[in-house]
Amino acid sequence: METTRNSSSSTAKDAGEPASLRGWPLRAVIRHVENENLQHLQSAVSNFGREGHTPLEIAHALARIRADFHLTLEQLAKHFGKTVGWAWQHLSLLRLHPDVQKLMSPELPRSKQLRFSIAIMLVKWSVDEQTAIAARIVEGRWKLRRARHEIRKRAQQLGLETGGAKRPRQPHDDYRILASFLRRISEDAELLLGLKAKRFDEMFAARSQIERVRMLKSVEECIESLTLIRQHVERPAEAQRILSS
Repeated sequence: METTRNSSSSTAKDAGEPASLRGWPLRAVIRHVENENLQHLQSAVSNFGREGHTPLEIAHALARIRADFHLTLEQLAKHFGKTVGWAWQHLSLLRLHPDVQKLMSPELPRSKQLRFSIAIMLVKWSVDEQTAIAARIVEGRWKLRRARHEIRKRAQQLGLETGGAKRPRQPHDDYRILASFLRRISEDAELLLGLKAKRFDEMFAARSQIERVRMLKSVEECIESLTLIRQHVERPAEAQRILSS
């Protein structure tokens, strides 16, 4: 049920409206929500896109709405303007053991958090396997690439799937990935290098020395990775040069 009211200029003034709006009638729509479940749905749909909601918070909201209104996965995704895959991935987090879910808490240091993209790879595993691999990932502070590799390797040993069936990746797929990766790096580096030295000083003015050291370590790791990539790209070219000489 909706009620429409016209607000006078004095109301606008009292509400702190800009001076440019004073003297103009303002139209307000007041919704009377008669059902608590409907109120939750309206609140979730209007607020879910804002920053600050964790994947598990979204998962619990989706589960409640789906149960309250008996929605299919397709209907649920449509309400939020998202894909079915998005809805399924978030709901699947509720199949994780509570101990694994705790590792996704934003209150933990970032280096000790279990990432969303890794967590959804564990939803089909047994409780023992979930907790064991999640603990190894967090305690070892594995990077994303290593975590995915170890999960897939263990999944093969257990005869489990870590995702939908996919076509085996081909060399031309890897080429596109490499080209896209290097293009993004080049564009982002150009943007950063366009900044004056003073901006870098301002960037770290309110940061601790520890944060600066961590950033330097990240830069060094990127340089190391790019150096290895360069060596791999150079090797075939060098071999071709030798054969042609």
